[in-house]
Amino acid sequence: PRVLSAGCSSGEEPYSLAMLLRELRPERELVVSALDVNASVLARAREGRYSAWSLREMPDCSASRWLSTVGKTHVVADVIRRSVAFVNGNLCSDDAELFRPRAYDVIFCRNVLMYFTAEQRRGALERLTRCLVPGGYLFLGSAETLRGESHDYHLCHTHGAFYYRRKTEAELAAAAAPS
Repeated sequence: PRVLSAGCSSGEEPYSLAMLLRELRPERELVVSALDVNASVLARAREGRYSAWSLREMPDCSASRWLSTVGKTHVVADVIRRSVAFVNGNLCSDDAELFRPRAYDVIFCRNVLMYFTAEQRRGALERLTRCLVPGGYLFLGSAETLRGESHDYHLCHTHGAFYYRRKTEAELAAAAAPS
């Protein structure tokens, strides 16, 4: 799958996604795209060095497989670091290359939209929707919702998590057709 971590900050999320995907499909080449507006935090993310606190919820089996310890720092394995492409970009700005139509199967944009104004949020959601394939999945933070923001998604609930599935073209056409 083509995955985007939007608002990736210091990189824990995209590296965790790359580790999970590598464990599920070790035979496949993968790239997790990781987007953030802050260039200095992206530089730190590219280093792939984390404290024990950053890894507090990571299962020991994954930590031992994908991290090495250097002093008090945990370093992400090169194979995982090469699987994440960090990009400096802004969800509030149009960028034809960043937000290519149907570029991603899954988008994680957790705990980002809640800091935007209503207008910024609408614009960011339009960009994310454009670059998500019909039938693709959007994960937001637990305090975020699309209620009243978009009718392009179905709310889903599985394994104690809420997320959104973008409607297929047939579902969008059926909803737009006069009754």
